Amino acid sequence: FWLYVVNVNDTDVSATIKVKLGITGTDLLMESKGLMVYGLQTQEITITVKGSNRDIKKYSTDDYGAVIDVSAIEEAGKHTVEVKPSMPAGSSVSVVSVEPQNVTIYADTVVTKTIPFNVVTGAIATVSEYEWAIEQSADSLEISGPKAIVEGIASAKYTVEGEFYSSKSFSGFAVDFCDANGAYLLYDNNIVTYSTNDITVKMNVMARKNIPIVVEVTGEGKDLQYTLSQSYVSIVGDPNALAQVSEYVISLTEAVEGRPIDYVLTSEDLPDNVSLETENTEINISFTGQ
Repeated sequence: FWLYVVNVNDTDVSATIKVKLGITGTDLLMESKGLMVYGLQTQEITITVKGSNRDIKKYSTDDYGAVIDVSAIEEAGKHTVEVKPSMPAGSSVSVVSVEPQNVTIYADTVVTKTIPFNVVTGAIATVSEYEWAIEQSADSLEISGPKAIVEGIASAKYTVEGEFYSSKSFSGFAVDFCDANGAYLLYDNNIVTYSTNDITVKMNVMARKNIPIVVEVTGEGKDLQYTLSQSYVSIVGDPNALAQVSEYVISLTEAVEGRPIDYVLTSEDLPDNVSLETENTEINISFTGQ
């Protein structure tokens, strides 16, 4: 906003003011006609005013205003609405001119529909040895807005991009709308509304490493030596979780010399977010004395 004094004569002072254009009557329009407005291109109004030098200097641009009242709109479509300026109450300031005097706005009925929702990737940075995959909790999104706009929207997309050195989850994000040909559509979220608070998109980042297999006997035979048919196992998972795992522990209550056992390796023996690269691998364990 800015204020520029053209004349400083006490009895005839004028000023040019730029104010943000507001909209009134939207609730009444929705209640009475079931219509919402959108597509207002004019955001700022220039008002020339005159009044006493004291009043012109006394008030700031925040004391002036300009609105359009859309409550009188009767039907959907394109409408021209008069701009109504407002002056500081109780002052000598009056309006000389308003530019523009009228603005164009659109009205339409509000519709709701469900559209396909997809997640795509943009620029992704991670460690070259890591693998990643995207998981989304929903494949559709409910949107609401003006009928003419909503009918042209065929799908919604969310783009995942950034640096990923461990798994991350997203919700409450903004989406992009696309037409039937996949071309992006630019709409303000005040026109088309939706919510992604209940949708989770997860970027699963996975690393792998080999860890030794260790046998721990808590009861009889705990002092016996053991030999494994396989000494290492490959595990995969989130890099942060993987860093906390240094060995695969096989816990036994007893061991008997000369009586080998077969043991099936499963991810249940590992922490959350870590799993075996090959599930249900069977190994043989044999025990001997000191």
